[in-house]
Amino acid sequence: MKYLAMALALGLAATSAQASTISSTVDITASGPGSVGYMSFSVTTSGRFDIYTMGPTIDPQIFLFNTTDIADLATAPRIAANNNGCPTSLCGPAGFADNALIRRVLDVGNYILAVSDFRLTESEARSGLNRNDLTGRVGLFVSSAAHNNVGVAQLTDTSPVPLPAGFPLLMAGLAGLGFVARRKRKA
Repeated sequence: MKYLAMALALGLAATSAQASTISSTVDITASGPGSVGYMSFSVTTSGRFDIYTMGPTIDPQIFLFNTTDIADLATAPRIAANNNGCPTSLCGPAGFADNALIRRVLDVGNYILAVSDFRLTESEARSGLNRNDLTGRVGLFVSSAAHNNVGVAQLTDTSPVPLPAGFPLLMAGLAGLGFVARRKRKA
């Protein structure tokens, strides 16, 4: 029984930890549907954030809007945009010219990040259709910028959520306990 309690405590600790970074990967297609990728998120505590791309196979342009409803994107306020300027230390080996970075204080609210190739215009980001010939995968990240001594903000990702990181560990622990209990009963 004490092993079950330990497994549950370990699994719950792993699943309840507050993440300071959320991420999503989008696949950008050539012109037409899928040529602009999106990530929605909510800021639950205002603070300074780094919003950036990493490991792209295209040279990305990003736009940040104040809404999480794609239907409202046409009229949503644009908060910021960026095509270049992410340091290698944050965005990986593609570095400065091939990654985008928005670094700013965000208030509590809902946001959408739009991404496509470097030719993406604001109107294309709003419409979801970019006339590009570049395709590829782009990692999108929203991180509380604790390294700026502003404080840590909490994020809640509103895009599809995978299983919590600790869930497989919890299930493996429970399966192991079941196996041990079964062996004890047979003995």
